[in-house]
Amino acid sequence: IIKKNSNEFTTYGKLLAKLPDFGSLPMTRCVLAALRTYTCGRDIICLASILSVLNTTNLLKQIPQRFKSSDGDFMTLLNVMNEI
Repeated sequence: IIKKNSNEFTTYGKLLAKLPDFGSLPMTRCVLAALRTYTCGRDIICLASILSVLNTTNLLKQIPQRFKSSDGDFMTLLNVMNEI
């Protein structure tokens, strides 16, 4: 992430630095990997942001049925975010 014997970011470090703070370096690395692999930037950033600040267990119990997805909790959360 940082070049040896330098205070400069590597190319990978520069990419990580452009992302929002997801609470941990491992989460940020996962987000970057998903962005590169699946080209789903907005969705990944929304999900990572939600998961880093909310207790989704309680939240998912309160979501109206019209938002719930048979494809799983992540898609349910994306349905809510897309509505907002």
